Amino acid sequence: MKKLLTASYVLFIILLPFQLFPFLTSFKLFFSTNASINNCFFVLMIGLLLLIMQMRGVIRFRGSLTVVALRLPILLVFLSLFTSAVLLPVLGELYGKNALSASFSKSVYYLLIALTFYYNSYLFEYLTADRIARILNFLCWFNLLIGAFQLLMIYVIPTLGSIYDALDFFNILEDSSYLVYYKRVCLTCSEPSIMGMSVGVLLLPYAMAQFLHQRRNLKYLFFIVALTAISFFSFSSSVYITIVMNYLVFLFFLFKGSKSAYILIFIFTGLVVILSAFSFGLLDDSYIGDQLSFLLLEKTTDMNNLSTGYRFTTVINDIACFLRYPLSGIGNGNQGFLYNETMLSSMVSDSVRANYQTVAAMEGKLGLVSGGAFVPSFISGYGIIGVLLLSDFVIRCVRTVRRKREEMGYLFEYYCIGALSYLAMGTVAISIEGNFMALFVLGLPLSVDQFREKRLDGKAVLGQVRPKPSLRNSI
Repeated sequence: MKKLLTASYVLFIILLPFQLFPFLTSFKLFFSTNASINNCFFVLMIGLLLLIMQMRGVIRFRGSLTVVALRLPILLVFLSLFTSAVLLPVLGELYGKNALSASFSKSVYYLLIALTFYYNSYLFEYLTADRIARILNFLCWFNLLIGAFQLLMIYVIPTLGSIYDALDFFNILEDSSYLVYYKRVCLTCSEPSIMGMSVGVLLLPYAMAQFLHQRRNLKYLFFIVALTAISFFSFSSSVYITIVMNYLVFLFFLFKGSKSAYILIFIFTGLVVILSAFSFGLLDDSYIGDQLSFLLLEKTTDMNNLSTGYRFTTVINDIACFLRYPLSGIGNGNQGFLYNETMLSSMVSDSVRANYQTVAAMEGKLGLVSGGAFVPSFISGYGIIGVLLLSDFVIRCVRTVRRKREEMGYLFEYYCIGALSYLAMGTVAISIEGNFMALFVLGLPLSVDQFREKRLDGKAVLGQVRPKPSLRNSI
């Protein structure tokens, strides 16, 4: 049983950056075409079943932080459903949904978050930090190999597309025709924006964390440079945001304790802006220059752009929902009930309102509009009460990793860089529902909560400690 559980955790981490296997698509369609389900969902379900069998049906919690991590999503679900029930007569019915049914789907995903946190809390029962490092090393090498092949195929030899597709035995990579047509790298992900999670939250923070601990190991420096270079060709503002956050936190750790640390971070940020602006003039007539100019100068204000204009409207709507129901929020999943009203208010300019995707949303062609990115949708969905509940969990996580910093080794910086990068991306683009890459990194404090320090060759490493069965931590 232990070997099977070990295999489930290995497979869970390996599959994190990959898109859904085609033979599992039918299961996803059974729930919904928009269901936030990927490969890791199925591994999680099998892993949880194995855990229950291993514990002979007695579910144990690994420490107080795990209890808080499980309690938080459950409380948020109750808060959202209670708010939805209260607002049911006020919000009415829209596009075949009422407040309770709209909130229910989001509530299911938050219960899935609780299950994922519980599964992750047993991570180091079956894997060591070194073994996780070997898995992440493999993912770095594999993504760099795929990225190099995609670059060669897109910009040098387009005919390599047939070889690329033929080597994709399980059809888990994006089709070559898509990549060549849009001239954008997306590695093992389904689109460039999701690549921001793969590189900016999962892989690059790992490489940076390892470099901080093993500066003589040039492999991690190579990972940092190569992953950054390949991410440049995603031409995705979401990817760029996470990469910049990666480097800001990385530089903080690199120069921590130095009086010049903040000056260096400020200089780095300034150089990024200046060099980007300078490159516009040098590359103005090239495809890369056009893309850079659009992403960094035009896209943020181009309300006719699909990903910018529509995303901007969801943020505005989230703000409107919070202002109307600040205490408990409107109930997560119910933001769309106020969407048309918000779009017709003075908060929205004519250019934003005229965006063709906004028009489609207002006409009901997109169904009930969601809250969008994690941070604004969370605030609008759960209000001040939800923010206080989440803040309590975050504070406990920070205290745990600070207390276990020496035992965690590279995992401490990995958690800090990855979590802050997700916060940046979750503010503008990415949600938390079904986001197993984010949940893996955010769940690290739960994994190390019950660990004690062991000394091997004078170094602090993670030691595996099994919780003692008791009535207090069993149900």
